[in-house]
Amino acid sequence: MNIHEYQAKELLRQYKVATPDGRVAVDAEDARQITKEFGGQSVVKAQIHAGGRGKGGGVKFAKNPDEAAELFKKMLGMTLVTHQTGAEGRKVHTVFISNPVDIEKELYLAFLVDRGSSRVTVMASTEGGVEIEEPASRPGRWPSRSASAATRSRRASPSCRTSSASSWRRTAPWWRSTPSSSPSRAR
Repeated sequence: MNIHEYQAKELLRQYKVATPDGRVAVDAEDARQITKEFGGQSVVKAQIHAGGRGKGGGVKFAKNPDEAAELFKKMLGMTLVTHQTGAEGRKVHTVFISNPVDIEKELYLAFLVDRGSSRVTVMASTEGGVEIEEPASRPGRWPSRSASAATRSRRASPSCRTSSASSWRRTAPWWRSTPSSSPSRAR
């Protein structure tokens, strides 16, 4: 299942996870009004199922409500080309207006499903989500094992957690998983 950023944030909020405020804008006037509600500034974000939106021009900072409205007009309907979309790109059907926040530290956590092998891999990094492919490509930076043992035991017993602490090992200073902690509680 693929979900957009705004959908993921809504799911997280349902479980009381703090996320920056934001709303989908339906038109340029809505983008202007939402930005006013956020104190006059916002981050205008194209919603497509691909990474690299910022580099592709799909994430822009608006310094005022009028700029947010103009950015909305430019983004809605545009074909956003990123390193993950290929040359054909993806058409933007939804624009999310986010309240800007000062980022003290950005973390990255992903649960990747390999449909071919029916395995889940958990990736975590203290290097944030922007250009995550770069630290991920460094040799020795990711665990050499996937959560395959955990996936098999979850199939056998639905009450099992999605990962088995014994199947994880530390491979880099920022990979935080020990037998006493689970990958979902990365420090």
